[in-house]
This record gives sequence, structure tokens and C-alpha cells, in this order.
Amino acid sequence: MSKEIVFITSNENKFREAENLINPLGFKLIQKNPGYPEIQTSSLEEVVRYGIKYLKDRLDIFFMEDSG
Repeated sequence: MSKEIVFITSNENKFREAENLINPLGFKLIQKNPGYPEIQTSSLEEVVRYGIKYLKDRLDIFFMEDSG
């Protein structure tokens, strides 16, 4: 059985691209958009770090991407 990894995104195209890369490695990629507070800052890194802190106790294994 493959290990599930959650990709936090509402963008279907980003999800399909990631799925095509990750699934052949033996992982099952799951798309979720649980919603999380996005702080207002010019730093994408700060936005993602804040989102990770918010979601880390709510989800098991996940990743997120924010390119603005």
C-alpha cells in the first residue's frame, strides 16, 4: 500500500503536475484545500511558514507551494 501525502492547493493544474511526478515513486498524492489564515506580507516564505505552523497539528504528511 502506498503512503499518502497531502498537497495543500486549490490549483488543479499544480496538483496534476505534482501527482504525475510523485505517484510513480510509490506515493499517493491527495489534494486538499483546508483553508488556513494567510498573513499579509510581501514574503512568500513567511506566508508558507505561517500556513505550515497552522496546519501541522491538523494534517499528517503534507506539503504546500505558493508562488504568489
